[in-house]
Amino acid sequence: MNVTPAFAFYDEENAQASPDINPRVAGTWGTVLFGRPLFRKEMEVQDKTGLTVIAIIAHEFAHIHQYALNLDKELLEGQPTVKRLELHADILAGFFLGARKREAPSLSMYSAGEVFNRIGDSKFTDRNHHGTPLERVSASQFGFDRGRTGDYSLDTIVKEGVNYVKDL
Repeated sequence: MNVTPAFAFYDEENAQASPDINPRVAGTWGTVLFGRPLFRKEMEVQDKTGLTVIAIIAHEFAHIHQYALNLDKELLEGQPTVKRLELHADILAGFFLGARKREAPSLSMYSAGEVFNRIGDSKFTDRNHHGTPLERVSASQFGFDRGRTGDYSLDTIVKEGVNYVKDL
């Protein structure tokens, strides 16, 4: 399955994905929005190489893949927070980054791991709790390690990722 969402910048502070289809962008499914302020901060302050931007976009594209497979319903069922859904997206983003590392071994991935650490939170009872910094780094590393080997298909990592987050 190809992940082909519409992509646009907007004037908010974050990035987000939606299963909504933009009829103005033919051939797409879902929409990924990336906040201009976030983009500027990542490129000017956090990581001038753009790798943190790629990691964030990979995470949002992972959500589109989840929505296309209706995994959001499975991962959120009976859960007080969105943590499972978010950590699963971190796994898929890590998988993508690991595949890039396999293609370009000299590419430094340090900033990608750092962004997953930085965006973790400790709001355990908040519905929008995305996972602690350690959980987010661990999930992305789980995906990264599998993407780097080249031994896993996207379908396999999706399934293994579901098992990973359900075992937390």
